[in-house]
Amino acid sequence: MIKAVLVVGSKKSGKTTVIEHVAKALKRRGLKVGAIKHVYHGKIDVEDKDTYRHGLYADIVGAISPHEYAVFFKRPGSLQDLVSIMNVDVLLIEGFKTLGIAPRIVCGKTEEEIRDFLNGLEICISGVISNTAEGAYFHVPLLNPFKDAERIADLVLKHGFLLPGLNCGACGLSSCYEMAKLILNDKRSLKECVAYQGRVKVYIEGVQIPLNPFVSRLVGAVIRSIVEQLKGTRRGRIVVEVNSD
Repeated sequence: MIKAVLVVGSKKSGKTTVIEHVAKALKRRGLKVGAIKHVYHGKIDVEDKDTYRHGLYADIVGAISPHEYAVFFKRPGSLQDLVSIMNVDVLLIEGFKTLGIAPRIVCGKTEEEIRDFLNGLEICISGVISNTAEGAYFHVPLLNPFKDAERIADLVLKHGFLLPGLNCGACGLSSCYEMAKLILNDKRSLKECVAYQGRVKVYIEGVQIPLNPFVSRLVGAVIRSIVEQLKGTRRGRIVVEVNSD
């Protein structure tokens, strides 16, 4: 399972700085780190650039340079869509402040700003306010990304997780947010998330894609029905590998 946290806060509150320094600390430990930025307005691909013009008619656009490569999917997507193609150990996600599916680092310039982003899933407070203050706010440790990056990285590895956000209710709770609070407080386990632990599991590049109970049962029934029609088969664990290339 990926260790994941959300880094949330107001504009210019130090979110990117926190991600930069924590990512460095995690990389020093030999971990593969991913980062996601939530763009609230506009488009990622710049208008009038060649990739943008290609995307006016293509569904997927790729770009390659001597130093990096990128793929633009020319359609709306979800956070889980992006996570599914990121084969990493740790994921630092900037934004998505309304999602209650992962522990979070709250950044702010003032105590009032911080209060607006608290939802019970905080593992620490950081950002601009940590340049001039120390200790804890609202019983949550206040850590500076320049001085305390290793301590923040420890918290990410200890507490990080990412729920699917399906709110399917199969765990007996009303939402993934309620489950997340209990997991963070060691009252429930991520293994109790039925979407992750169903009888049918789907992986893309090693990353498990959560299926709600209905889809899990449906996919399982279809695959079992097909396999049972094949000669020489017997009951047992079924593994199906599909390459999209």
